Amino acid sequence: MVRANEFQQHCVIHDIGTPEGKLLELIGPLEDLTPDMQDKATAFIHTMKLSFFALGIGGEGGEVMDKVKKGVRGDYDLGNMDESRRSALALELGDDLWYIANMAAEIGFDLTDIMQMNMDKLADRRARGKSRGDGDNR
Repeated sequence: MVRANEFQQHCVIHDIGTPEGKLLELIGPLEDLTPDMQDKATAFIHTMKLSFFALGIGGEGGEVMDKVKKGVRGDYDLGNMDESRRSALALELGDDLWYIANMAAEIGFDLTDIMQMNMDKLADRRARGKSRGDGDNR
């Protein structure tokens, strides 16, 4: 595994425009590194971005679950949320969507592609009678 300190003179923590966090980015031309170090730096940054986005999805997903949990425990009527609660939940979903969209872009897909892939997967399972059960490859 490539460690951050190997790229210390070429990397900086860069604010990507969100209050939640920052990402490692290269400063200076990548060409200043040897070809091997260029590959390692690129892979390291890609790994850091994917990790950041995955952790963000989990964290924001937890905030969505927390809002729903409060309805389940009786703090409010989950089946009949007022506009304020629906908006608060929508904002949390938006935070999750931001991380999902960025992770999708990082791996070379857009959300339309991913939704189509998922619909195709589900249609295939349904056609084979495998809609129920466990596992990714049913």
